[in-house]
Amino acid sequence: MFLYVLLLFCLQKYSKVSIFAIILSENIDLKHKKDDDSK
Repeated sequence: MFLYVLLLFCLQKYSKVSIFAIILSENIDLKHKKDDDSK
C-alpha cells in the first residue's frame, strides 16, 4: 500500500514519469510471471 501511495504522490508531481514507471513495473511483473510458469 505504501508504494501505491508513493506512486500517487509521484503522479501529482511527475505525472508522465510515474505513468511510464507504472507501465514499466507491470511489464516487469508479467515477465516474472512468465518465468515462474516456465519453471
